[in-house]
Amino acid sequence: MENNIDERAWRRLFGGRTAIEIAVIINAFWLDPAYKIIVLKSDGTKAETINFIPPENKKNQNQHHRRPRSIGGKSGGQNKIWVNRDEHAAWHYLFRNFTGPEIAEKINRKFLFNSDYRFKTVFLTGAETGDEADKKSPFYCEVCEKPYFYEVEARKCREKGWRAPRFGRGEKVLIKIKGYPLQIGVIIDWDDAFSLNLHFYEKYTVEYNDGKTGSVDVERIKYVLKNDGRKERRKKIVVFSKKALKKIKKRKGFF
Repeated sequence: MENNIDERAWRRLFGGRTAIEIAVIINAFWLDPAYKIIVLKSDGTKAETINFIPPENKKNQNQHHRRPRSIGGKSGGQNKIWVNRDEHAAWHYLFRNFTGPEIAEKINRKFLFNSDYRFKTVFLTGAETGDEADKKSPFYCEVCEKPYFYEVEARKCREKGWRAPRFGRGEKVLIKIKGYPLQIGVIIDWDDAFSLNLHFYEKYTVEYNDGKTGSVDVERIKYVLKNDGRKERRKKIVVFSKKALKKIKKRKGFF
């Protein structure tokens, strides 16, 4: 049910738009001014920008704080903008008080997982945002070294920790793809290039029964198939340092 509501909210905001147009709209109206979303192609190169003027819905408007006040956003300047009330509600339903990187992460995982593009947030300096009060050095997360505008955001990022791989190499899993019955596959590897930037291992390379391989998002992997025929749900494994991550991978047999 929640997924259906998410889809409706997404369509209300961006229905019929390309990934590049969606990025332009988010940067123009919704995203924290300290960040900018760029679009990466499947080969990791940056997609070309387009001459696209975001549509502005002036009906029933109210104020949107681009950096939420709950994480230090101001009540004026570039941080406040007038947006359509229904679209505003849809945005906050989807992204609550998320930071720029968290917004891009959710979009990649939930709405662009089957796309040739993915979003990445870039931290802007105070000079680029044009806000004199914000011309200061960013704070960096001690785990992933990503920049954050406020120290509290960097602490929040660090406290999330790292999620070790849920599934080990060689494990047999049941995979659900929309419109198809459950498929059986074997975990070959996990995608380090995807996961290290986002703090977790949530994409896996899987070999199917017909010998084909493909990348699978963790949300599609429903069960681990045990040798005795039992189906097991695999919970997240969260650790808080690279050292602990290395230990747990050894203990769980992920190497």
